[in-house]
Amino acid sequence: MAGYNYVQMKSNNAVEAEADVLFPASYISKFIGVPTVLIKEHVYSAEYHHTSGWYNTTDYYDLKEAKEFFLSEEGKTVLTEYKNREKLGPVIHKNCKVKWLEWTGTRKKRRCHEVEAEGATVSVKRLTATITLRNGDTFTKRLTTRGFEFEN
Repeated sequence: MAGYNYVQMKSNNAVEAEADVLFPASYISKFIGVPTVLIKEHVYSAEYHHTSGWYNTTDYYDLKEAKEFFLSEEGKTVLTEYKNREKLGPVIHKNCKVKWLEWTGTRKKRRCHEVEAEGATVSVKRLTATITLRNGDTFTKRLTTRGFEFEN
C-alpha cells in the first residue's frame, strides 16, 4: 500500500516489508551479531524503501538469507578475515591523490562540489580514513562515504 507512515518515519511499504522479515542491514547486524558493512557487502538487498520525508532510501535485506550466509563456511571465513583485519593497526598510504565532496548552502538549497588534493597521507583503520593534507589539515571520512576515494 503506497503512502507514508509519519509515526514510524518510513513508507507503508517499508512497514509491510518488516512484517515479511525484511530489514535494514543495521537491524540485522544487531540481531545476528555481524557488522553492518559485511551484511552490505555479502548479502543481496531484497528491495529498498523510502525512509524519511526527504525521499531517502534504505536497502532491506532478508533476515533468513543473512543468517544462512553467515552460518555457512564462506560466511565464517568472511567473519574471521574481518576480525583479523580489525586486530591490525592502521594502514598508512603516503603521497595519495584524494577526492571528496564538500557541501554548502542551506537545507533547502544544498550545493555540492568535488574537491581534489594530491600528496596527502591517508591512514585507514577499519572503515575510517584519516586524511592529512600537505598543509597539515586533517579530517576523517568513512570509506563508504559517497564521493570519497583515494589512490596511491
